[in-house]
Amino acid sequence: MQPEKHKIDREDISNQEATAGVTGHTGEAGGKAGTFRRNQNATASPANNNGFGRALTGAFRPKKTANGVTGGSGAGRKEILIALAGNANVGKSVLFNQLTGLDQTIGNWPGKTVERAEGTLRHRDQVIRIVDLPGIYSFSTYSQEEIVSREFIFAEKPQVVINVVDASLLERNLFLTLQLLEMEIPLVMALNQVDYARSKGMDTDATRLAARLGIPVVPTVATRGKGLSELLDATLSMAKNRRVNRVTLPYGSEVEARVSRLADLIRGAGLDWRHPARFLAIKLLEGDGEIRRWLEAPPPSGLAGTVPSHAGSRLEAAVVKPSGFADRALGQEGKVPESPDHPSVGVPEVLRQARVLAGELEEIHGHDVTTVISSERYELAHLLVREAQKVTAPRRHLLGERLDDTALHPFYGFAVLVALLLGSFYSIFRFGNWSSTVLGDFLARAQTWVYLLAVPELAKDLLWHGLFEGIIAGITIVLPYILPFYLLLSVMENTGYLARISFLMDAAMHRLGLHGKSLIPLLMGYGCNVPAVMGARIMENDREVLIAATLATMVPCSARTVVTLGTIGVFLGVPSALALYLFDLLLIYVTGLFSNRYLPGRGHGLIMEIPGYRMPSWGPTLRQTWARIKDFVYVAFPIIVAGSLLLEILRLTGLIQYVGRLFDPLVMGWLGLPSIAGIVLIFGILRKELALIMLAAYSGTTNFAAILNPRQMLVFGLVIMIYTPCVATIAALRRTVGLTRTVVITLAEIGLALLLGGILNWVLIFLGM
Repeated sequence: MQPEKHKIDREDISNQEATAGVTGHTGEAGGKAGTFRRNQNATASPANNNGFGRALTGAFRPKKTANGVTGGSGAGRKEILIALAGNANVGKSVLFNQLTGLDQTIGNWPGKTVERAEGTLRHRDQVIRIVDLPGIYSFSTYSQEEIVSREFIFAEKPQVVINVVDASLLERNLFLTLQLLEMEIPLVMALNQVDYARSKGMDTDATRLAARLGIPVVPTVATRGKGLSELLDATLSMAKNRRVNRVTLPYGSEVEARVSRLADLIRGAGLDWRHPARFLAIKLLEGDGEIRRWLEAPPPSGLAGTVPSHAGSRLEAAVVKPSGFADRALGQEGKVPESPDHPSVGVPEVLRQARVLAGELEEIHGHDVTTVISSERYELAHLLVREAQKVTAPRRHLLGERLDDTALHPFYGFAVLVALLLGSFYSIFRFGNWSSTVLGDFLARAQTWVYLLAVPELAKDLLWHGLFEGIIAGITIVLPYILPFYLLLSVMENTGYLARISFLMDAAMHRLGLHGKSLIPLLMGYGCNVPAVMGARIMENDREVLIAATLATMVPCSARTVVTLGTIGVFLGVPSALALYLFDLLLIYVTGLFSNRYLPGRGHGLIMEIPGYRMPSWGPTLRQTWARIKDFVYVAFPIIVAGSLLLEILRLTGLIQYVGRLFDPLVMGWLGLPSIAGIVLIFGILRKELALIMLAAYSGTTNFAAILNPRQMLVFGLVIMIYTPCVATIAALRRTVGLTRTVVITLAEIGLALLLGGILNWVLIFLGM
């Protein structure tokens, strides 16, 4: 590469001022920063040019009605649509949760496995609908997240896109910002985590950054609700005026010349009716397949007569070659006609010129054009950060870095991880055991009241053993273990430690055909297998999704933890319960090795981003915990009570002995368990904790040592831990890997559980247990 060809022309950046559409929402973000509060009666204070403004005490009042939000004088006003866009781990989801509160709906994008989060709020009597786009790093459409984000912006046309960036990683985040600017959409930047950036000695001049970008830049601290009022003020102003950034941040001279030339040709061909010409030019130079296919398709019927007839022509004779194989033989003959309105210019000519110009850039720089343009964006981001962000304190070895020296160490990191997990499970066991005893003693007093009722004895038995014991068992056996586990999981996630666990385990996960990122849904499986299976969709291809989803079903969820701790942990001791967990981990690892070896294809590498340590805010942490546990309260609890009633009806009518006899050869003969275990194992398919609760309801006691000896407890716990988690997990598995694979996985896990349970039973008998 010649030195003169590598030179980047950037003089325009330092001289270009962008004043249109920039308001004074920024400046020094210190001082009396306002704190976000919801559902108060006061009105929001006006924006303040110094920092975050005064305290927000009533700007957000989400109230559900048929159309989303009601209340106040603006109830009939048309809602506006806002999209949140940004990298992963920038606090985008926290900001979304702070703004929308509990008024959220979670689902999937149509035709995609990517999760879609949407919520509503009211600010200054204006109803706002917010869509939280997936966390992405570019709009290159290499992943489903990138595709749905770009298509949503262009198809749904939100009035404003809020670009959430991490002030402590500004240069990296601006890579996406520059692409949003190329899309020429109404844009507002939420400069998030400015408090953390300052703790690292980084002070961002938001006013100067806003002037350079040509968009409002609002400092925020989403975890504390700071700056959210000013952010929404800027957003509403942008939505009202529909101001679009007109500032062009030029690339280097070689790239800029070819982008401008191709953009002129696109305008002349009338192809910029949906996407800006400059955006299309850059994407065509990058070899974006989605844009090329869109150009080749005919224009919508509603645009008939407004688009030149040659603009929608399909590519027939021209062959589009991959980037890096441009037809060099065209040479100077490939130049754009002097008049961009030349009637012969159509899609084939535009695509041909894109190939030629891309080939020229590759020849100049010696790299593929995608790398060249990416380098240009990073160079622009670097210059912007150099102008707008200053290091105000000498570089220090921060507390987070000192923690990472240990947490990410190849030896001490694993020691910390093992100690943390063992300490966590032991604490959960001790707390669950204590609270379960206290709650059980208190609720057991209701039995006296039930049997004092003036109803037949049969009705009393059905009411107490069928209904109340089901409710009491759900409260005393399940909640004391699930609640602290989910709370601990939320704390680990919000502090950033889960990402570090993924980093530590990356090498081990590669042996399973996965990578460190897959460990996050697997760890989530310790809470619930349903989100763990759904989370497997973050993997890069179907092979990795299948392996991750299968392993996620084998992770002992909180329901299985209840059974393990409620039997083995309580009556045989914590070491026996931990031994069962270690065996399950070994089984998961062997299954992963087997899958990686025999499934066609291979795994992919991954560059992981590790977020900084954060002190978790209790508000978002508790809301996150409730979002996970409400599935048990709303879904599992009614199933538990209904199952308890059904079991009591079977017992009172005498049918239970006939049902048990069907499975006695397998349950009593092979597994060595009492006859009732077969029935409760069947009900365990509905919910795993239901097996233990129904066992308690049938036996009339939670002292399981009276009905199971130590050998039977170990066998019962092993079978429960391995076989299919629950019907909800089966449904999630079907949505993730398809019906056929779901049936195979379900039957294989049931068969494996029965096989290993029987082997354990006979081994323990042989050992004299």
